[in-house]
Amino acid sequence: MKKRGDRAEGREERKRRIREAYSRQSPVVVIPATKAVGGEGRMLRVAAYCRVSTDSEMQASSFELQRQEYEEKIKKEDKWQFAGIYADEGLSGTSVEKRKQFQQMIQDCREGRIDLILVKNVSRFMRNQVVCLQYIRELENLSPPVGVVFETENIDTRKPGYELILGFYSAFAQADSENKSQSIKWANERRWRKGIFHCNTDQFFGYTKNDIGKMVIIPEEARLIRQIYRRYNAGYNVCQIANWLTKARIPTFFGNEVWPETSVRNILKNEAYCGDLVRQKTFRKNFLNRKVIRNTGQLERYFLYDNHPPIIGREQWDSVQEQLKFRRAGRAKPRKPLRIRRMGDTLAAFCLLDPRWDGYDLARAKNMLFTHEERNITEWKKLI
Repeated sequence: MKKRGDRAEGREERKRRIREAYSRQSPVVVIPATKAVGGEGRMLRVAAYCRVSTDSEMQASSFELQRQEYEEKIKKEDKWQFAGIYADEGLSGTSVEKRKQFQQMIQDCREGRIDLILVKNVSRFMRNQVVCLQYIRELENLSPPVGVVFETENIDTRKPGYELILGFYSAFAQADSENKSQSIKWANERRWRKGIFHCNTDQFFGYTKNDIGKMVIIPEEARLIRQIYRRYNAGYNVCQIANWLTKARIPTFFGNEVWPETSVRNILKNEAYCGDLVRQKTFRKNFLNRKVIRNTGQLERYFLYDNHPPIIGREQWDSVQEQLKFRRAGRAKPRKPLRIRRMGDTLAAFCLLDPRWDGYDLARAKNMLFTHEERNITEWKKLI
């Protein structure tokens, strides 16, 4: 172990060497650089990223303006090569899960197709501080590295010292997003308490809105909904109904050919079909990850009775809800669909009723019968 006096002598010796090096001419030969750091001496492949959070008319104008402006700007530069425009419309900036264009841009950077990204401001790129810095660092550590220029804040990640400033701006963007989320939630709750309900009819079958915003029934789609309810009341399970819709080549609401069981179950549980509306059935605990949680009593729910014309009668609706709970509880196995038998020219329809099911009477049993023609897929198409 060195003694205190030895350490002091060592420090003085290092100081002496430095003084001598500056007092004489250095024998070191310096080889000049021939390449610029970050590839500034070559053509840069430049892309732009654009995003708006809603699909309103005003935001749509901003969205298109960003696209056109950046394409023109990149193509004007002599030392820039146009590498494309990546744009997400109507999507939140707090996560990247649904931002397909953002994910594609990052993947193209990893594959070495982009050198520089132009963005209007930090909030367009990301409203989550941690994730924003995570992606910037990843791009910086690629080979070759990819820089990001935020025009409004005048931040260029290719220059030293950017991270502290970017951290501040990304934190502000995240806080702004959280404040907007809380404001929207507060406004919605006040509307619901006063009975002002908004229903997005673009998300399910059966309804549209007239010129004054009232919900009106679409007859063709309403017939499909009634057939689904009638079949379930007759003893068909959700899987059988989904298979029937798929075989009948009836597209789902979003145009898919195959019907999943969840789509049928959602139709059977949608209170809008009996004329009611319920709000805050789900909520997001964390606005950053946007995970939807079912409201089982954590928050207040808002119910509006007889808000619009029903497609399904109240009695039939209640019957289906009883069966959904009953079958889910597993107290009885779902009965097989009713059997249709021909005896000569006479058509006899029979339906098996479970005596343990509550609330059934002859009137309901009659509604559960189907004719042979109704069971034929071709005829179903005509009905729908």
